[in-house]
Amino acid sequence: QIDRWVYRLTADDIAELDQALQQSQAKGLVMSRIGKADFSIPRLMARLAPFQQELEKGLGLLQIKGLPGA
Repeated sequence: QIDRWVYRLTADDIAELDQALQQSQAKGLVMSRIGKADFSIPRLMARLAPFQQELEKGLGLLQIKGLPGA
């Protein structure tokens, strides 16, 4: 069942990722130094939580689709 390991980002997910990125950049953080505490995406993490079982005990991967290109 393919939907067990594929997640398509929603517009809200992308907006939350963009906001977290902007906040990290505003703090002057470089990508290699950004940690979990610096990149807050609680709504997206809640949406991805159901995939944790598949990641840990199933196929071991999650394909995330829908990330816009630069």
